Amino acid sequence: MRDNADLIRRAADVKQALLMALKHANTAVLDGTVDERDAQVLAAALDQVRRARDSLEFLGKRLDFHREIDRLMAGGANDETSRLMIGLVRMGVDGGYDVGEVRRMVDQALGRSNP
Repeated sequence: MRDNADLIRRAADVKQALLMALKHANTAVLDGTVDERDAQVLAAALDQVRRARDSLEFLGKRLDFHREIDRLMAGGANDETSRLMIGLVRMGVDGGYDVGEVRRMVDQALGRSNP
């Protein structure tokens, strides 16, 4: 549940950053004057869009990982399939988890106790 709340919060942050970037870009364009301040505002807006894009990519990877964990919990995967496990660990690490966290979540999904 904590991970879902984190994903929702991050998605809201990304949405807010995109809205602010659009607002700054629209203000600069509608103003019609191009000066140093407008250039700075547009540069900042572009930077916000880049950061938002990166955050969305990160969130997508994390969401893919959680989908695979859910599939594993539903019995849709065999934990003996090493390629699946390697891919699952890679997805988790790409999603921002450390390997130990990934292992804990996989073990939990498979109903194994953690030492």
